[in-house]
Formats: sequence, C-alpha cells, structure tokens
Amino acid sequence: MKTIRRKIRQETGVVADAGFPVMGPVHYLTYLQAAHARLRPKVYFEIGTESGASLSFAECVSIAVDPKFQLEADVSRNKPELHLFQGTSDDFFASKLVERLGLKIDLAFLDGMHLFEYLLRDFINTERLMDAAGEIFLHDCVPYNRVMAERDWDRALTQSWTGDVWKLVPILREFRPDLKVDVLDLAPTGLVVVSGLDPHNRVLTERYEEIVARFTGISLDDFGVQRFASVAATQRTGRTGPRRSGANKTGAIAIKTCVPSAEVAESWGDYHFAKSLASAFERMGRKARVDIMPDWYHSDGADALDIVLQGHDQYQRRDDVPSILWMIYPGKRFEMESLRAHDHVFVASEVFAGKLARRLPGLTPTVLHQCFDVAVRAPVPHAARSDLVFVANNHFGQDRPMAVMARQGGHPLKLWGNGWDAGPWGTWLQGSYLANDAVGDLYGRALAVLCDHTNIMARNGFLSNRVFDALACATPVIMDRVAALPPGFDRFVCQVGDQAAFDAAIETIRGEGADRRAARHEFAREMVLAHSFDARAAAMVEMAQTLSLL
Repeated sequence: MKTIRRKIRQETGVVADAGFPVMGPVHYLTYLQAAHARLRPKVYFEIGTESGASLSFAECVSIAVDPKFQLEADVSRNKPELHLFQGTSDDFFASKLVERLGLKIDLAFLDGMHLFEYLLRDFINTERLMDAAGEIFLHDCVPYNRVMAERDWDRALTQSWTGDVWKLVPILREFRPDLKVDVLDLAPTGLVVVSGLDPHNRVLTERYEEIVARFTGISLDDFGVQRFASVAATQRTGRTGPRRSGANKTGAIAIKTCVPSAEVAESWGDYHFAKSLASAFERMGRKARVDIMPDWYHSDGADALDIVLQGHDQYQRRDDVPSILWMIYPGKRFEMESLRAHDHVFVASEVFAGKLARRLPGLTPTVLHQCFDVAVRAPVPHAARSDLVFVANNHFGQDRPMAVMARQGGHPLKLWGNGWDAGPWGTWLQGSYLANDAVGDLYGRALAVLCDHTNIMARNGFLSNRVFDALACATPVIMDRVAALPPGFDRFVCQVGDQAAFDAAIETIRGEGADRRAARHEFAREMVLAHSFDARAAAMVEMAQTLSLL
C-alpha cells in the first residue's frame, strides 16, 4: 500500500503541457473511493486491476479482469463475493461469466489496454451488462502531453502512457449523443463518467469497424489539441464528484454538531464551539447557522455547504449539498469508512490524519487543530494568578487524574462541572455550570488551567480545545500526555504523568519571571493568527473554493 500512496502523491503533482486540459488537486483513486460510498453499488466490475487499489474500495459483489494480477491491496475485505478473471477482457466477455451469474452491473471502471479500439470494445461489452441506472468510468482519457498519447509506447520518452484512448471522448459524443458523458479533472489523466446507459443500444456495435477505420490513423495533433480540450472540457470536482445541482453557492453554511437536543445545548461545549465557528463565517460575510442533531436534515434547499463537526454520532451527508467533515475528536460510533462520503476531511490531529491516510489509500485529510474564539478568550492584563482551574464534567467513570493530583498535592483548585458532587470535591466545587462567555476571564486570572483527555484522544493526538482557550488567555496548561502537540505548544504546556511531575510543574509556573510571562503573552497574540476560529473558517472556505464547492 506504500506504493499506492506514493503513486497518489506523485500523480497529483504532474504539470500539463500548454494547451492540454489541466487537472485539479483530487486523484482519481480518491474519487473512486468516494464514489463507492456515494453510489453504494450492488455489483462492481473493473478491467485493469493490477495492484488492486481500485478494487479494494468495493464492498459488494465484485468482478475483476486483468491479464496479470499484481495485487498489493486487500481486495477481498468487506466483499460478500469476489470473482477474479486472469486473462484478456475479450476472453472474459466471451466466457459469459456475468450472464451465467445472473448479475447486472451497477458500477464499472475500465482501465485496460490503452488503445482506443480495445477500450471501445470494453465499453460496448460492459454497457450491455449494466443496469440502466448504473455508471461506467473510463480512465486515462485526458493526456497531459503529446508523447503519452501516441499509440506506440516509447518507454525511453515517457513512463506515463495513456495511448490513444482519448479518442473515446469524441467517439461517444458523436456516435452516442444519448449518453451523458462527464469528463472530470481528476489527477493525473482525468476520468470520464458515462451515465444514461442503454444496454440495448447497438449503434457502437454496428458501426465498430467504421469507427476503428476512421480513428486509427488519427494522432492527437491531427485531431487538434485545442479541439480535444474543447471536446473533453473538464468539470471541477470535489471528493465525491461534480457539484450537485441542488447546491447553492450563495446559500448558508450549515454547521452540524452532535448536540442531542435544544434543552441541553447551552451546557454542551460542542454547541458553543459550533456557534463560534458560525460567527467566524459571518465575519467573513458568509451566512452560517448551527444545526443540532434534531435539525440535521431539515433544510429549505438553499444551503451552500455542510460543515460536519464529527463527534460521538455520525452524520449521513445530504445528496444535494457538498460536505466537509472536521473531525475534532474521535467518536464512539464513528466508522472510518464513512469519511469517503465527504468532499474533504479535516482532522484535528497529525497522528490520526496519518492513520487515516494509511488506512484509506487515496484519502488526503488536512490537519486542522481545534481553536479558540477571539471574542471571548484573551489575556487579562495584570491579573493576580493564584488558583488552578478545571472546567470539565467528571464523566470518566473515575475522578479525573489532573484534579486528583491537584487535591493530593494540596494545591488551590477551583472546579466547575457535573459529576463532582460525590466524594471529596465539595470544598473545591464552584458550580455545575460556567457560562461560556465567563470562561475567558476565569482562565485569564488562573495560575494554570488543568486538562486531561480520554484514552482514545490522547493516543491519537487529539488536543482538547481547553488547551487552546488557556493559551489564548496567556495561561499555562498542565495536562496528561498526548501523542503530539501543535508547534510551539510545548513551551507553555506541561505534560505530566505522575504526582511528582505535577508538583514540579506547579513549582516551575510559580517561579517564572517577567521574561517568561512576556513570552506567554506574545504566544497568545500569535494564537490569533494561527489558531483562532477565524483562521479555521478561512482555511475551510479556501478548501471549499479549491474544490469548487463554494
């Protein structure tokens, strides 16, 4: 699979010669992966399997044809039935295997021999086996230079060879105007999506010899590069395909958060997180709203984009609205495979982003850490700092480690949150709820803010937004150990694993001088540019525009 990941990295960086169609930033394997999640085919068929990368995405009855399989991927996972035919596609169709199995193909990917007459035959033979509502994907039909588009492969001149299968685009447009032919700008050499199929149409079969005789001797120069670029005009794509017609670029950005009801919204940190993100979009001049779980699928049809804040529950994307997912922490009911359905994925952890890229070849998640709201989090000038502060619910099933260490070390501690009523916490408990707009002043006057994480967050490098809030208030943080910290955070975050380390952190913080305090305030100013909600909203809009979602 390392070879596959290397292939994606290399192929998304190719540069087209002047006059040739320019590909976008999305790789065709990424699109295929998302297409399986979007279309959910019952029967998948492909020609040209080679390493098995494309075949591994299918989770249904699958049939694959290749003269010489060289499988690297786990192609059998999640498949109720898999048929591998090692031989030519002509021999495969002659075998009548699909007919004998009594199947209709819903999704086909044709990536066989790179001579147009072969691909034309593959298309003809595949269409008659398709469900009329299915789709056929044709690969390598958009070359990015002349040499790779020659019928003869000169390996001394090019390692990337598409041959002359580019001819399928003008052929289908001329001889099958009844078909819907979309040419997508997927790196490195495009993808042609053919729909509106007619398994009973025999035009290409009846005129096959005529078409081959007419097109065989035509080079790309003969046809005209500019003419081809016009015939094969590409559509900008996101992760899951062309922009859906129901989407509205001027509509609202709908932020989906895993808050279960309006009655508990104000007490949920995720709700205030979503509201702060919405405010940041509004400051950019974009309409935005927050949808809690009961409102997830209510819409007037005018939404421009869904921003999904992945939490404990899983949002099923709407078919008519582009979707960007931001995994701010891993939820208990989260399924990794569901990421394929979204147009892009942001992850609040370098560690977990790397795991996703290894687990889901072709997925290219972007690291986007949690953040803070400049409107309610800022340093408090000349604050007299004395107490440790912990604003958190005690819901781990046992007392939270940072609070235990503060109590056992005899350090002044103030607690807010639910679940602290039982046990020895009455002396320190200030209340079960602290208004969100009061947190900034509290943090700004604290000696240090305490923080700890669930095991799944810590080992996967997901950092609580409590850390961002505290650092934005120029306040040190004492916390448990996590797999990774954002750059610069280690200067003002003390990660501890036992009582001695906790006590030493308190001593260090109490003994810091004016230079150290000035450095914390300077870092708080830097946080505004690097880790505010405004910075995160800008990054999301930029990605959405890059993918033509906005």
